[in-house]
Amino acid sequence: MHLMDLHLKNFRAFEEREFKFAPGMTLLVGENGSGKTTVLEAIHLLALTRSFRTTRYGELVRESTESYQARAKVKRGDNIFEIETNGLLDGSRRFLLGGAREKSFRDILGRLPVVSLVPEDIALIRGPDSERRAFMDRVLGTTDRTYLDALVNYRHVLRQRNAALRQSHSQKENAEVWNEPLAEYAAKLWRLRTVFGAQLGAMFSRLWKRYPLNLEVRMLYLEPVYAGRESYLAQLRLTMARDLQQGRTTCGPHRDRLSIEIGGRPARAFGSSGEQKMLLATLKLSEARYVHEKLGHPPVLLLDDLFATLDEQRAALLLGELSDDYQAILTTTRIEGPLEVAAQRPASEIINCSRETLWLA
Repeated sequence: MHLMDLHLKNFRAFEEREFKFAPGMTLLVGENGSGKTTVLEAIHLLALTRSFRTTRYGELVRESTESYQARAKVKRGDNIFEIETNGLLDGSRRFLLGGAREKSFRDILGRLPVVSLVPEDIALIRGPDSERRAFMDRVLGTTDRTYLDALVNYRHVLRQRNAALRQSHSQKENAEVWNEPLAEYAAKLWRLRTVFGAQLGAMFSRLWKRYPLNLEVRMLYLEPVYAGRESYLAQLRLTMARDLQQGRTTCGPHRDRLSIEIGGRPARAFGSSGEQKMLLATLKLSEARYVHEKLGHPPVLLLDDLFATLDEQRAALLLGELSDDYQAILTTTRIEGPLEVAAQRPASEIINCSRETLWLA
């Protein structure tokens, strides 16, 4: 897998610019505010149909313009194809594959697999369970179409059931009609999440043991006691009164937990800042290897401001784990320490993103 180039037009601060990426490591260098993270954001948007910085997509349109365009050329084996997205000030957007007709987000996911590491990702360790559920859904949705379809259908049915629960003078029969389809899709999600948790957890533990850190850590998916179609139907009947009172479905896959522990206790509460950052790096490396194994080709790694996420020693450990199989695109304000060593690798490149190069003459 090789992300060959990226073309941006009226995307945030960029009027128009093209970036060409080395098959190995590309360092995007420049002062803060020079657009380095914007490059990673555009790649992330093309790969996963979402930004890691905003949900208000009108913000991506450059000031005094009405629309943006981002287009990437990707090589996978002997096949070369393009992914494109266009968006308007009102937040509407569309995706094209190979210049052909508009595609749904389901058609885009997995075409350009990426794994990103940005400073805000520390929420995967420190944040609430919803952050780790979203992580599970994103990785599984990228690598398993069966999971993605089940997730989309589950969320649709869940919205319908919740709407029935909130209706004025709602009777339980109005919500109960959604129990069967909800349980059907929930059972599929639980089955695939259980396998995912075991596989990713094993990768996570193996990677952690390679570090010179005398700490016991583990990652595990906490499957609920009512997982399974019939058990979930019974649970929905038990919680119906509470669901009607609160106007929402209070149990199900949307309440699942993925736990990361250190010394047998939740890392979010008991890990030091340095330990949490190293856990995040290990989680992201595990994700990269999981995606590689499931799709048969390595994802592109997007590493934003590595020294803001990890100290120099931990950054060196992370970079040391990156084999030549992976294409990596990193942003930095300076090339020194571990990055200076990484820049000497074969098939590496340095791109200047300084402010004076943001706009074409």
